[in-house]
Amino acid sequence: MLFRSGLVHRAERVPALQGVYVFGDFCSGEISALVLDAQGTATVRRLDIHVDQPTAFVDSPRGDLVVLSRAGDVLRITGG
Repeated sequence: MLFRSGLVHRAERVPALQGVYVFGDFCSGEISALVLDAQGTATVRRLDIHVDQPTAFVDSPRGDLVVLSRAGDVLRITGG
């Protein structure tokens, strides 16, 4: 059984992920994005980011995309 959590990133600090559903797999730690093309076809794009036991994703008040980890980490996703 896979446990996944995520959110649609609405903030502007990571423009490449704006409006995209970003999620993590608790077991593998892999962070991915679900991207829709112009025809509405969904594609999973691996982001080459690994977080031990990701449990929650939030858009911070500053516009950062933040991942919380059961391992105790609070990580900010940057780039574009």
